[in-house]
Amino acid sequence: MSVRYAPSHVDALFEQKDYLGIYTLIDIRAEQGTVLDECILFSRLLEWVGSTRSGVWQYYENLKQETYDEVIRILEKFEMHKIKSKYQEGMASWQAPVFCAELDQWIDEHEEEIYSEILRHASHIIPQLKINAA
Repeated sequence: MSVRYAPSHVDALFEQKDYLGIYTLIDIRAEQGTVLDECILFSRLLEWVGSTRSGVWQYYENLKQETYDEVIRILEKFEMHKIKSKYQEGMASWQAPVFCAELDQWIDEHEEEIYSEILRHASHIIPQLKINAA
């Protein structure tokens, strides 16, 4: 049985900037078919930003190489160079406590900017997110 969403609900998630709701919607849609790059970008960077609450090193400690490579590819595709650079720096030195503290701080300072970027890209695919599986 597939989950169905009213188009107005999808619109409301974006209008209210309900990041957790959008994340959940994307996760459910991923189970129903192909996931677009915008969805992957939104989900992975939301996880990355959220990881600073307990330390970004934990994000990298459990990150699979193929997921990392995919995020790098998508950041490059969408020309998000500053975020890509910080994301790469984290992978290169996640075991260094001092660097991780600095990266946590950088992410916290740029959290709204990152959220704005991922929301902007995800908003381009709202029509696809409104499609309910048969």
